[in-house]
Amino acid sequence: MHFGHIVEKKIKLSGFSVGEVARLLAVEKRTVYNWFNSPRLSLITIERIGFTLNCDFAPEFPELFPPAHFTAQDADPNSPNHHSEILTAEEMAENVWRNKYLTLLEAYNKFQHNRNLIEMSTPVISEY
Repeated sequence: MHFGHIVEKKIKLSGFSVGEVARLLAVEKRTVYNWFNSPRLSLITIERIGFTLNCDFAPEFPELFPPAHFTAQDADPNSPNHHSEILTAEEMAENVWRNKYLTLLEAYNKFQHNRNLIEMSTPVISEY
């Protein structure tokens, strides 16, 4: 069972575009495409998608979610898993900057790692 393909199919049947999904979940479109290509997705990710887009994934994942999982919690706005609120423009802007920062931080860490590998592989010539 390929979780990403199942989620992709359910989202497309619900009529959402990848751009809409990314905007509603406050992630980059690339992240959504990565989810679609992922054979395993975390329960948290599937729940987040399901509650935000009002999609019931219980029939597709019966071993992970009980039959009324999405509808029962989605109907209760006081539930800690209720995610149907729409993000404000300010929250969306914060998420965009947070994602840009994390992308830059990951690139910097990769650069530092590669630089350390090069330094470790360079022979040291000492003068006596």
